[in-house]
Amino acid sequence: MTIDLLSEQALNEWQMSFVKRVPITARVRGQINIELLNAFNQTIYAAPGTDPTNATFGKVTSQFNLPQSVQLAFKLQF
Repeated sequence: MTIDLLSEQALNEWQMSFVKRVPITARVRGQINIELLNAFNQTIYAAPGTDPTNATFGKVTSQFNLPQSVQLAFKLQF
């Protein structure tokens, strides 16, 4: 029997997206996209080991989520 659900951190990440449309000429437009995944770079740890016969019992040995990631994109519409 494992009790992982009681000992794990809740997944609480912020994803953000910023979009800016820029007119270049009368018929040509640009669009700039910035996406922040895990915007505040919050570390969420995996559940601790629950096997009492293992040397890692009660220890957190890994990270559950990915670190902050930033994506940039530019789209040209004509």
